[in-house]
Order: sequence, then structure tokens, then C-alpha cells
Amino acid sequence: MSGISNKNIYNERKSLFYNRLKFLIEQSNMTYQDIGNRLPYYKGRQAFSQAFNNQTMKFEALIALCDILGYNLKTEIVKKSGEEILEDSLFQFSSEGRLHELKNQIKEKDQVIADLRSNLQDKQTLIELLEQRSQVQK
Repeated sequence: MSGISNKNIYNERKSLFYNRLKFLIEQSNMTYQDIGNRLPYYKGRQAFSQAFNNQTMKFEALIALCDILGYNLKTEIVKKSGEEILEDSLFQFSSEGRLHELKNQIKEKDQVIADLRSNLQDKQTLIELLEQRSQVQK
């Protein structure tokens, strides 16, 4: 089951990556013909368009496309990795913070229970003393 979810995550990330490239292509005002002529493996508009739209471009061509568009993959990869590490750290911190908070609540509840037990013990002792006194007076 985890293999399926991993595949879905991979496909989602791949789709996001291609959408980002599509946005950059639109921003660059370059045509698919211009790009296709500059890429390895995909000479011309039709070959590039088909591979790009089907999201099946070869890795070397993707790198070349990123270079053409000025999209720094290394920076983006580091940025995404940094964001993921930050999210994981924040989640861990919030989890640890929540755990610490829960531990404090448990300590407080344990103290309340100890106080109640002590109070109950005092009352039981008082009752016993009163009963003994009552019996002595009889």
C-alpha cells in the first residue's frame, strides 16, 4: 500500500515540476519550436511538445530545458530540501512541545491525585479518631 502512495507522491511532484516548467516557458515568451531546436533528443516543436505534454522527457533534456529557461535546479532542489527539513523540524518541535505539555499535565494530575489521596487519608484518620472517641465516651 505504501508503494502506491509513494507512486502517487512521485506523480504529483512530477506534475508540479512540469507545471512549473510550463509556467516558465510561458514567462520566457519562447515557442516550443525555439526550445525544441535547442534541446538534445527533441529536435523540433512536435518532438518536444509531445514529450513535454506527456511528461516523459529524458533527464538530460530536462536539465537542458532548465538551463534554457534559467531555472536553477540545484537551487530549487536545495530550497525544497530545506523546506522539507524545516517542515519536519517544525513538526518534530511541535510534537515534542505537545509531548512536553502533556507530560506537564500528567505531573499536575498526579499531584492532584496525590493531594486527594492525602486528603482522603486525613479524613479517614479523623473518622477513626472520632469513632474511637465516641466509643470511649460510651
